[in-house]
Amino acid sequence: MTGSKDLLYSVFEHIHENPELSLQETRTSGFLASLLKKSGYELTEGIGGTTGVQGVIDSGMPGPFLVLRADMDALPYVEDGKTVAKHTCGHDGHCAMVMTAAAYLAEQGIGRGKLGILFQPAEEVHGGAVMMSESGALDQVDEMIGLHIRPKDELSFGTASSALYHSAGGMCYITVKGREAHGARPHQGINAIECAAQIIQAVNSIKLDPRVSHSVKVTSISGGGLAANIIPQECKMVFDLRSQNNPVLEDMVARMRAAAEGTAAAFGAELDISFKTYPAAEFDQEMVELMHRAIEKVLGEGKDAGPIYSPGGEDFHQYRKKLPGVKTAFIGVGAEAVPGLHAVNMSFRHEALEHGADILIEAVKERLCK
Repeated sequence: MTGSKDLLYSVFEHIHENPELSLQETRTSGFLASLLKKSGYELTEGIGGTTGVQGVIDSGMPGPFLVLRADMDALPYVEDGKTVAKHTCGHDGHCAMVMTAAAYLAEQGIGRGKLGILFQPAEEVHGGAVMMSESGALDQVDEMIGLHIRPKDELSFGTASSALYHSAGGMCYITVKGREAHGARPHQGINAIECAAQIIQAVNSIKLDPRVSHSVKVTSISGGGLAANIIPQECKMVFDLRSQNNPVLEDMVARMRAAAEGTAAAFGAELDISFKTYPAAEFDQEMVELMHRAIEKVLGEGKDAGPIYSPGGEDFHQYRKKLPGVKTAFIGVGAEAVPGLHAVNMSFRHEALEHGADILIEAVKERLCK
């Protein structure tokens, strides 16, 4: 391994044993900031009023401003009636890989441009990347690289993907507002639950491009009161949206809005509808080829598994959307995670962290050290 194994595993173990939820990563960011400072990086902390932290090394020579990004937050679970945080998506490993690369590259030095190290909060709630982008701290960035460990059914140990294409997606929140009435006099009311049921049918009838993987489904519905003989006045629903590309998601959002509003109007009900979406991956071929070369140098010829298309989402892809002109790449590291990401008992092959750190080092060396 090119980077320090001792540093890699000590960072991983520290963050794994001290998980923190989205936008609460104070100890995590403080720990990482101290390591960046020790390695000689110029720090910016509290980015965008969050726990985000960035370290920068400037070579003083012309060249690109390249950033390595890792996410810091853990996921919430309920144990014995209490909410607890657990790292079950590999963010502890991501921080370890990026920090190990950061320390090595600072020690070796860069020959041109700037190297940035970004530890981002709130990836799991799809908000941290937007906060980082809108803070102004990344306005001068030219290139950005992210990475994620992958489950066993997607990538085998000892391989990596130079282009991990996450899907676009998000949530749709709908509140139907009808009118209460006695169950014996339904003509005097507007049944919000019946209207919501028709909205679900209308959404399920939407036809989108079948060549693009996509889905939309209701995942939560609540309405009615304590008395069963009252026509319900309000019903709330949540839909989960997914699409392999951005145009189909945009079409889905527009059609859902029209279907819901049209159905509500037919019932004479009022409607509140809002969407919270995130974009699909869109990469620059130059950056993908850079990661391909780095993967094959570290893991060997033929160890780049090529593009992988995931139905899951990733906050990282907001950077390309929010920072026009930034070139991005996002790799998958074969770690054989089981039984799957976000499973409460998720585990993976920790040796994969060595691969990820060295791949990042090789990519930066090619861009900033030659």
